[in-house]
This record gives sequence, structure tokens and C-alpha cells, in this order.
Amino acid sequence: MCECKDAVNKHLSSKNARLAEISMMNMETGKVRQSIVIKTECVDRSARRWTKAVAPTFCPFCGEKYVVEGAE
Repeated sequence: MCECKDAVNKHLSSKNARLAEISMMNMETGKVRQSIVIKTECVDRSARRWTKAVAPTFCPFCGEKYVVEGAE
């Protein structure tokens, strides 16, 4: 697995920031994986709906596919 997330977080730490992360669980296998979150924002604020989170399956910095531990 790539080290991009750690490298970006190290760079962002000097600016008092870090990448947002979420934990996702596969309901069939029970495996949990951490992923960064790509921020979305509401276009029509009068709609009063929650925005969706986007969790990439490939590293947005180097393009390497994220590997889920224990997945076949």
C-alpha cells in the first residue's frame, strides 16, 4: 500500500490540518478499512439534504489501488 496519505498528512500538519478519514465495514465479511474522504458540498442549500461522502478505491495522489486487508 502506498504511503501518500502519511506524506500528505505530514505536510498538512504544519498548517494545522490533515486528511479526513472514515471507517467502512463490508457487511458480508465484517472487514473494516480506513479511507480518506473527498469533500462534497451542497449546491442547492434550500434542498436540506445531507451531502454524500466520496471514498476513493484508488489513491488520489499516486493512483495505486487500495488493498483491503484479508480480501480475496
